[in-house]
Amino acid sequence: LRGFDLLITGNGRLQFLLVHKIIRYKMKSLQIYSCFFLYSAAVKNGTYAFSKYTQSQTQDYVQDFSDLMAKSYTMVDAEGPQDLLAQCKNLPKQAEPPGVVVVSSASETISSSEVQGQCGSSSTCVIEGALTLTMNSSLKVHSLIIRDGGKVLWTDETHPLDKDHIWLCAGYVAVESGGSFQLNQQHGGKNAWIYIMNNGAYHPTLKSRSFGSVGVEGDTGVMIDIQGRDMQRTWSLLAEPLTTGSNELKVLHQPLGMGWKIGDRIAIAPTDDRSTGEGQSFKIERIADDGTITLNINSNFDHGAEAFISPNSEEATFRSAEVINLSRNVVISGDDFEEVYCDP
Repeated sequence: LRGFDLLITGNGRLQFLLVHKIIRYKMKSLQIYSCFFLYSAAVKNGTYAFSKYTQSQTQDYVQDFSDLMAKSYTMVDAEGPQDLLAQCKNLPKQAEPPGVVVVSSASETISSSEVQGQCGSSSTCVIEGALTLTMNSSLKVHSLIIRDGGKVLWTDETHPLDKDHIWLCAGYVAVESGGSFQLNQQHGGKNAWIYIMNNGAYHPTLKSRSFGSVGVEGDTGVMIDIQGRDMQRTWSLLAEPLTTGSNELKVLHQPLGMGWKIGDRIAIAPTDDRSTGEGQSFKIERIADDGTITLNINSNFDHGAEAFISPNSEEATFRSAEVINLSRNVVISGDDFEEVYCDP
């Protein structure tokens, strides 16, 4: 896969949202490559681009890739912390095999700053033996393994108030038997980033560029629990049409009640016939008491909101553009695409 954004919803579920009208907003690029078919979708500044390629068109895809990415959007590039991008993004692969460092501590907890000192940035870092790594600062390692009672704890309590962003950067993060990874960021001003590098790290089960768990049959001692700031709803529908040139809209639900806030990025689906038209993305500049949302720029297109009531008044149909909140304070992302030959 090319670099991707995995957005974490408030209820802790991992969402790619593979829905026709929503996919264009949620992902920088989606590539399904099973040696038979490849699909790529991208959106940036309201412009939606998609292409599909067969196996015989691999060279066409590679040739078009830069153009597709130029039209795409990814949250880590647009809003990610600059020190993460400078220290982790698209770096050369490590030439020498990494050493393995089993982290040690005189107590049952150890801070990420202390782990950085023990592991450096070129070693496979192992957290085990009832030791808890508390994320109080950003951490870059070649790869990270949590196992045998080891634990990563990343919460509002471990995240200092004076830091807007904390990130974890590794070639893979593997939670093995007996390990746990708990990330819960409810504070809207705190942002957690997990960035998977294409640095050559290779796990025997998860392979390269991975974040996940590894267990055996019947093993219940592996846990990954990730939760971002709570939102009662991540999407709504236009309550009134949004017309070209307007920078205000209303949705069916109260924005503040849904957990939306100023600065959030939202996207609006097209409503033209036969799935034509253009979707758009905006930032929320203001939320009025009556629920009116003021956008950072004017709309370039019309988006409909219509209600249809049956002649006997027993049924109603509402056809309206979806409005999706795309902002998350927990984001899993990674390095850019690397072409790997797929043996037919």
